Amino acid sequence: MLSGRLTLALESGPHVVAPGRSAVIASDQQYACRNDGSAPVVFMRVVTGA
Repeated sequence: MLSGRLTLALESGPHVVAPGRSAVIASDQQYACRNDGSAPVVFMRVVTGA
């Protein structure tokens, strides 16, 4: 997370990612990214092979 606070809507429930933090999730699960705050969210997404 570069700036803002990103909410990951995961099958297991929401997970908030703060600036300077990261999250690792399995890409075969359903998920959504959303900005629940008023500040813009800037993040980097990295996808790797199995």
